[in-house]
Amino acid sequence: LGWFSLTLRRNLTQHRAPIKALGWFSLKIYFNCTLFNERAMILSKLGENLMDEATRFRLLVNHLQSLAVGIAQEAGSFIIDARTSMGDVQAKKNVHDIVTQVDVDVQDFIIKTIRAARPDDWILAEEKDASIESKNGIKWIIDPIDGTRNFAKGGFGVFAVSIGIEIHGVPTIGVVLDVQNNLLYKAANGLGAYRNEKRLQVAKDTDFRTMTVGF
Repeated sequence: LGWFSLTLRRNLTQHRAPIKALGWFSLKIYFNCTLFNERAMILSKLGENLMDEATRFRLLVNHLQSLAVGIAQEAGSFIIDARTSMGDVQAKKNVHDIVTQVDVDVQDFIIKTIRAARPDDWILAEEKDASIESKNGIKWIIDPIDGTRNFAKGGFGVFAVSIGIEIHGVPTIGVVLDVQNNLLYKAANGLGAYRNEKRLQVAKDTDFRTMTVGF
């Protein structure tokens, strides 16, 4: 319509048509097109500003989950490479609660990576105080080697890299990498739960007599 209006006005000028009605018609079309474009721009701007909170939240969760998955996978590789040189094994609160140098090194790597990507997030780590004040309501909870005792016994049983993320106090994202079996579990509010990209479903069995329960 904008092109039509411009062409019509040019033709009227070139032929000097003394038809005032058409001149008014052209002007009216031009005005309506301009008004339409302004309304379209306003609606587009409103669309950007009113991107619903659910969409913004979903984008944030996707970003954080992807970051957590990448960090867990890198940490898992770090653990595999360090298994032959785990260093001293030290007791924390008691002989059953132990920590290795690999725990500390992996945690340092995870914290450094998070801070490089998201310096304003709060980090809560198991092996030593790594807390920083959160400026945006996002908190990472880290266990660099979940199952240190199994790891320290040469990889007997299961041990994992565990990362959780809270958003404004609500547990929102969980990532667990079973290091030895190379199984990655991830879940997020509203995005489902997965094991190595395969969607996990809640069992339909509701009869407790036929269920297998582990503690």
